[in-house]
Amino acid sequence: MPWLALASSAALLTAACGASLPEQDPLSAGPQKAEANRQQGEVAKPGRRSAQSPPGEGNPLGGDRIHCYEPNVPDPDSGGEPMHLLRPCFTVEQRTSQDQADEEEAEAERDEQARDAEARHRAVAASIEDAERWACAGLGAEETQHSPFFHREDIVRVEEVTKGGQVLGARVHFRKVPGLDIGWLRRAIKCHEARAAAMGYDPKAMSYCPLMVAPTDTTVEDRGATIAVTITARRDADIAEVVRRAKRLTAIAR
Repeated sequence: MPWLALASSAALLTAACGASLPEQDPLSAGPQKAEANRQQGEVAKPGRRSAQSPPGEGNPLGGDRIHCYEPNVPDPDSGGEPMHLLRPCFTVEQRTSQDQADEEEAEAERDEQARDAEARHRAVAASIEDAERWACAGLGAEETQHSPFFHREDIVRVEEVTKGGQVLGARVHFRKVPGLDIGWLRRAIKCHEARAAAMGYDPKAMSYCPLMVAPTDTTVEDRGATIAVTITARRDADIAEVVRRAKRLTAIAR
């Protein structure tokens, strides 16, 4: 079921980056890919010490003892062929060699962590997009591109949903046009909930649609003359925006 896939995506996201992404963007595929690309760039970033190390730096003769030398010095007695010029292993050379080895080891560890983070972010993005495809399968390209709330002329009325005097969301009543039933409308709602999540609740995307505001809870019921979609949110600002968008549907239709 798509909402189970989205829940799985949320769990992956938590493992991937904790609370690093904005709260209003918990399931967005775009930022996940962007973060994966950033992590990939960290690994490929030019100017790393490990990439700039002179050939042969360290101990060319093996063993624990450091043998200091200057690599690739032309040997006049061998026709200009390079040779290793040994020199005393003063303390500064030994310290520099060890510091460089430590830095290269630390860089290798950071690279591995970046690759792991990149893989996790890409897995989250793929899971989110798979959930959207699953939820929208068979709905049709036209109805996928806009939500059911696009059909304002078939919205009869909108009312606030309250409990104990507190506004929780909005209820939108659709007239029963031919072919519109609870099963189809539920599928369409689930599709656009998944799309909203994958798009990161972008305020510019389908700005008329109450589902695009934030993660919402929805129910679809047969109310006799109408089919009612109840949409509730959790945060006050999200609730207010759900209600505002819902009420605009009938205002624009008139």
